[in-house]
Amino acid sequence: MCCGDGDKILQPLIDPPEPLKTLLTSQSQDAVEFCKNIWQYKAAFAFTPLGVQLDDRLRHGHRFSPFQIHSEIYHQIGTLEPAPRKPLIYAQHYLYNGEEVTNHCLEWNKQLNADTMRALDAML
Repeated sequence: MCCGDGDKILQPLIDPPEPLKTLLTSQSQDAVEFCKNIWQYKAAFAFTPLGVQLDDRLRHGHRFSPFQIHSEIYHQIGTLEPAPRKPLIYAQHYLYNGEEVTNHCLEWNKQLNADTMRALDAML
């Protein structure tokens, strides 16, 4: 690939690692569910939550839907240590055992596929 009349040469994109590549390209039931809920999967593994006001008028049920943000984008960064008797949230997940964190994320995201969550956690 080139641009700028050949002045800049772009390297070809590398394939994403498995299982992400299959989840993005396959027509399997798991892949369709993943693409339908891709925003929720991203949020489940997020280091910090993204704060936005979404406008859903552009969503038309496509596999990858565009979205429009009103106002501003911000991150809600919390502490690295959970409050007493409070569940782990966002960045706090990265300080604990992967399986424990995945199970916790599934508790907060019951609509997501547990096998997909575990596969993505192993990939990450």
